[in-house]
Amino acid sequence: FAQTTLDPAEMRAWVGPAPDFHNIDETYLQDAMWRLAHGVQDLDDTMKATGLDDAAREKRVLVVLDDMANAATNANQPGTKKSHKNVAMNIDKLINDIAVAKPAAEAHDLGPAKALPATCLACHEGGGGGVQKK
Repeated sequence: FAQTTLDPAEMRAWVGPAPDFHNIDETYLQDAMWRLAHGVQDLDDTMKATGLDDAAREKRVLVVLDDMANAATNANQPGTKKSHKNVAMNIDKLINDIAVAKPAAEAHDLGPAKALPATCLACHEGGGGGVQKK
């Protein structure tokens, strides 16, 4: 095989313009917020479930808390903190509240996990739907 080199301009003509990552931080934040919202709903559903014994409830709460911790960490990025004042002011508290809820749940205390939805009210109005406070 003969080795050839491509001129960058020629390569650009083949593959098109460079991608625009302008809204990537916003997309990651929206994904993280949806995951957190689903986590809050899963916690509520788990707490209200009638067919679970205490051990199964605690196990499910721990799984949900792990996913919420991951989502909150994804929301805690410099770009999102810079462009979203509510995230900048409140995400660290949410991360801390999740971190407190996990060992409590491991010790059979689901109270901190039950209280997590209240942390969301720092940024969002009550009543569901994710409406942000102004």
